[in-house]
Amino acid sequence: MRQVICAVETAWPGMRRCSLALADRGASVLVLIKGAVEPEVLAMITRPANMAIRDVPARAFTWRLAQRLLATNGAAGEHLLIVNRPKTLAWTSTIGRLRGWRVLRLQETGPDYHLVDAAGREVPMTLLTGGTA
Repeated sequence: MRQVICAVETAWPGMRRCSLALADRGASVLVLIKGAVEPEVLAMITRPANMAIRDVPARAFTWRLAQRLLATNGAAGEHLLIVNRPKTLAWTSTIGRLRGWRVLRLQETGPDYHLVDAAGREVPMTLLTGGTA
């Protein structure tokens, strides 16, 4: 099974749609939200059983994300990290390569989104899921 971390630092709608699409296709998804979110708000967010959503204090976000990437060294299965800031893509791509993670950036384009790799090439959702986008 594919393990996915969606690291949300800015806009939420595109990352929400992407994380749900991956979870619907059987991936185990962890959504990390930068900043405090009220427990009542987190409880209201509908999610499938294979998706967890965690808020992370803004000051600890980079450290917690790095910990998650480093902790999976040698773990079985495929690993995918999706971020939504270019700066985060830069440093996580380096760690990701060393630890076996595929790192992509989600770019929101109006009501839709697309995924790009560190070189700026678009990656269709079909390549991530084995199905249709």
